[in-house]
Amino acid sequence: PVTIPCGARVEISGFRGRLADGLRVEGELSFRDDADVDISTPYVYVCGVLAAGTLDAPHESLLSITLAADDHSKPLDADGIDYGTEVFATFGGLIFLRGAACPD
Repeated sequence: PVTIPCGARVEISGFRGRLADGLRVEGELSFRDDADVDISTPYVYVCGVLAAGTLDAPHESLLSITLAADDHSKPLDADGIDYGTEVFATFGGLIFLRGAACPD
């Protein structure tokens, strides 16, 4: 999988594509609000931090994560748990998503 390692901070500014082997966030992954992001992947596993927007500055650009496995996708097997495919799992991590459409 594409892995954001523990201790690393990655900020994505615009991306459209497939992460065929999954996305594993052990460090910090955030999304800039200056370009659209459209990711297709068989799974997302977060044991770090995944964030878009803040309470004071909601994320306004498109942020789309589509869970899509195919015949070659490997299931997510982490921390002794078989999650399968097409899963968005958080295990000891934090997900914070605040979009502009969210009311105060």
